[in-house]
Amino acid sequence: MRIAFIGLGSIAQKHITAIKKIDANAILFAVRHNTNAPSVKGIKNIPFASLASLNLDAIILSNPSVYHEQFIIDLVPLGIPLMVEKPICVSQEQWESLGRLSKEKLPLIYTAYNLRFHPLIAFLKNYLKEKPEQIYEVTAYCGSYLPSWRPHLDYQDSYSAKSSMGGGVQFDLIHEIDYLNYLFGEPLALEKQYRRVSHLEIDSCDYAHYSATYQKFSANVTLNYFRRDAKRTLEIIRENDTLLLNFIEGNIINLMTGQTLLNIDKEGLSLSYLNQMKYFLSAAKNKKFPMNSLEESLRIIKHIL
Repeated sequence: MRIAFIGLGSIAQKHITAIKKIDANAILFAVRHNTNAPSVKGIKNIPFASLASLNLDAIILSNPSVYHEQFIIDLVPLGIPLMVEKPICVSQEQWESLGRLSKEKLPLIYTAYNLRFHPLIAFLKNYLKEKPEQIYEVTAYCGSYLPSWRPHLDYQDSYSAKSSMGGGVQFDLIHEIDYLNYLFGEPLALEKQYRRVSHLEIDSCDYAHYSATYQKFSANVTLNYFRRDAKRTLEIIRENDTLLLNFIEGNIINLMTGQTLLNIDKEGLSLSYLNQMKYFLSAAKNKKFPMNSLEESLRIIKHIL
């Protein structure tokens, strides 16, 4: 495989690890705008202009979200399968621009929402289908402490801290809205609240709350940057049971019976990146348009904007 990266941050490193597990002989490139940019072992630095001549199997766009829209527009003419790290865009203007693009004939474009490939979410989606019950209430929660995300970097310098760079929990933690769509479909209505409430010295939103209305139940989503004891859970109250998915502990428990339905310990996140990469590369190889296409990912962003 021959794959080029645009952006070599922490998320790109997760994708690189997944690629090497799939194909240890993969040839990797990184687009660098600065000719003096440091090289990374096993990855060849290249200018953007050389992408078309490299016979690439795929391009992975993992730079700051605020730049995704323009790079997508620039990359589409190359006709190379493209994986875009979430979110696909961060403003109404970018959303409208990509919406116009979505009406054209495009190469494969996939937006990376790796939690769809998390073993816990995969199990839960199948469990809800095989053991249907009337759902009464759904609560998704994700809270953690932004300064702990990237210990090597002052959190104030991260794109997450800057609204102008596409920062804010509504974009960083968009997975919760996406996996609710994946599990239950799009809501009939979505009310939202974005705030900055903590001591963190940032100008992006550190708190978001959503209330989603489905035909027979409601779902609430709470996200924040300021919780020091990290928590990421999904609770589903049904007619005869209550299911609790805990991403950090790596399990799903039926709270009514105490039964552990699935326990994967702490391997789920790395498996989600691996499973996702397998899915994307298979779609790219077979020229099969995947879920989370440009059109679908724009619908997700519409809820956020």
